[in-house]
Amino acid sequence: MNRKDKAMNQSKGFVDDDLKTDDHDRIMIWLDGAVDNIISKKGGSAKITEKIWELPITTGSPGYSQKRIVGYVDMFVRYVQETRMESEEEVEQRMRRCENIDSLKFDDEKNRLLSTSPNPIKSQFVVLFEVKSRIKNIGEVIRQIRQYQQYLGGYDIHNQKYLIVSPDDRFKDILKSQGIGFMKVPDGVV
Repeated sequence: MNRKDKAMNQSKGFVDDDLKTDDHDRIMIWLDGAVDNIISKKGGSAKITEKIWELPITTGSPGYSQKRIVGYVDMFVRYVQETRMESEEEVEQRMRRCENIDSLKFDDEKNRLLSTSPNPIKSQFVVLFEVKSRIKNIGEVIRQIRQYQQYLGGYDIHNQKYLIVSPDDRFKDILKSQGIGFMKVPDGVV
């Protein structure tokens, strides 16, 4: 591909040559089957509500007629997880009970009281999986994620995580230092 064609393709979206490999497909098929277990490790009450392969990342807001695709996230997963909250009155009662416990003798009971919260609420989370059969250039991977973050709400969305899935774990510490998760593909998948 000549320089002009490559520049034009890149202006239409992020170019990911990894998509053309059989290994990319093998990892995606493995991930599709494993994602329920991956999410359930977040907590017993986590439940996947949406799983989409190759979700387009676009410019513009919903309904905007001049949208442009900037890339595709390999797998988009939305899940809900039940968390427990309590009323102000319940917090006060629990704290009064904790004050009456001798901490030297009843640490277990005190910890149980402090960690118990009776009112469940559901929180929604999103994980965006980016599959790489090989990581040739860590800078390019980080730029790809940063580009997606720009179009999907930036860096500070607490309920949205990016996770690189690859058998190549040479750069996992760098990714972690940049707030990007990493998951190693098990041996035998590719």
